[in-house]
Amino acid sequence: MAESNLVKDTLTHKIIGCCYEVHKELGPGFLEKIYARALILQFNKENLKFEYEKEFTVLFQ
Repeated sequence: MAESNLVKDTLTHKIIGCCYEVHKELGPGFLEKIYARALILQFNKENLKFEYEKEFTVLFQ
């Protein structure tokens, strides 16, 4: 496996793990904003860099 794919796989694994931890702790039934705030805390705990609600242009048709 190429090194860049390994890095992507490792990052993907960390992100999914964070999502799993948040859902395991909170369970279902909350508004999206609650899960987003919890993910911010979990990403910071795992030292993952991210941008929250980043705006971007969508080109469609």
